[in-house]
Amino acid sequence: MRKFRFLALIILILITLLMFFNRWPAIDMALFLYWSGLDGLLILLALYNWLSQIGAADKRKHVIRGALMGLLAAGILTACLTIYLQPLIVSSKSGWFALLAASFLLSLGLQRRFGQGKAVWRQRVSLKAASALSTGNISLLTGVAFMTTLRDGVEAGLYVPALLTYIKPAALAGGCALGVVLLIAALWTVPRLPHKQLVRYLALTVPLLTIFLCVRFIGIGILSLQDAGWLRSTPAVMLSFHTTWEEVFLQIGLLGTLLLAVARNRKRNKEFSRQINM
Repeated sequence: MRKFRFLALIILILITLLMFFNRWPAIDMALFLYWSGLDGLLILLALYNWLSQIGAADKRKHVIRGALMGLLAAGILTACLTIYLQPLIVSSKSGWFALLAASFLLSLGLQRRFGQGKAVWRQRVSLKAASALSTGNISLLTGVAFMTTLRDGVEAGLYVPALLTYIKPAALAGGCALGVVLLIAALWTVPRLPHKQLVRYLALTVPLLTIFLCVRFIGIGILSLQDAGWLRSTPAVMLSFHTTWEEVFLQIGLLGTLLLAVARNRKRNKEFSRQINM
């Protein structure tokens, strides 16, 4: 296990470097897509494998059907929200979208992606799936898969306007393609991991990416509002890229605070999370 902890440390360092030195928005889009889909993917994969283990493999099609329906519904809602907000996305006030996205991540994102909020949802999915088989109401399986996908998709849709404020269409397409590749890689890797603990290490990338996206959105939002003249700025001429000292110090302080909060929350909820058997 030690080598996997070392790998997790390397991933944390790489994510930290991306926060401050990433000048390729396509990577932001790819990591965002991976972040928004990994939790739901792990839950659906656990449900899919569980049906195989109990001899109900013929019921797996209901899981796939519900997931596709949820994905379609989330896509439609995201498209409608983006079209509605398009005039504001291209305005000089677009930086506020990034700050609003960061505030969502600080509250809703960390609560849902880490700790008791995540554990409670997995427990609910497990109980609903068991109830579907015990009562013979297979539509519950479709509903569980639908809500799991829709839940993650709608949450992801809240952050798409913030990403579109600084990601061009070409980078958006490239980032989406890379994000799908990352999710497919996770889908291929998880069933082949020899220990359940390794799956937990993989799932730990989700709260780390929550922190990454939060710090990135804060930086993008502050810099955008400074460039538009809404906020004072002190150019960081000592650095080799376009930024300000206000952005740098705020990002460093927020990064340290969030890492400490997540570490403390992980210890507090360790015993609670063990109650989930999926």
